Amino acid sequence: MKPELSKGIIPDTPREVLCWRAQTGADYLDEVWDGFYHVSSEKDAVHHTLEAALECWLMNSWGPRDQGRVFREIRIGRPKKFEVDYRVPGLCLVCDCPTEVLHDGYLTVTPNVVIEIVHPGSFAHDKLEFFAQIGVQEIWLIDRDSRKIDLFGCEGRRFIPPLSALESQIVSPVTGIRMGNQNRELTLGFEFSNRQEVIFTAADADVFHTPNRPR
Repeated sequence: MKPELSKGIIPDTPREVLCWRAQTGADYLDEVWDGFYHVSSEKDAVHHTLEAALECWLMNSWGPRDQGRVFREIRIGRPKKFEVDYRVPGLCLVCDCPTEVLHDGYLTVTPNVVIEIVHPGSFAHDKLEFFAQIGVQEIWLIDRDSRKIDLFGCEGRRFIPPLSALESQIVSPVTGIRMGNQNRELTLGFEFSNRQEVIFTAADADVFHTPNRPR
């Protein structure tokens, strides 16, 4: 039995491969790391649903409160090197966001926060140095299965050891968002508020693993 392919790095990628992926839309999550083409793994239903729940809460609660904008699966890269060195994180947060920040599918400003859902075979931890170098202030890594949260802050151009939330709560200094994890329930609220909203539970994930029953 062949092993499951979770990620791929393609140096000197044949032009016909790039054209096929572009024409079919298969390249929307692919990345280029300093000239090397990375084929990203596909997201499963739990990943998509968790990401969508985060996006919805951030757009409805955090965005209007802090005049911020939320971007999902958008390319971010180095200034003047977008086409040869970029990443596609799950979510990006831009505080006090100007109106025009997109150009040819790229985010033209550096996001304040990047959010990645971590799953087996993902590149998420490998991207930390890149995010630090382009000036991202925070990155949240949220485990798809346990909902454990690792929050990395940045000192200079390097990320420092993370704050972690597993059966606990942490606060994002950049956004003022308080994140919690209790029994694999992901909760979000604000630092000085007692209100915490449960946005994703173990039951939400189990829906996608329950066999179909005959009616």
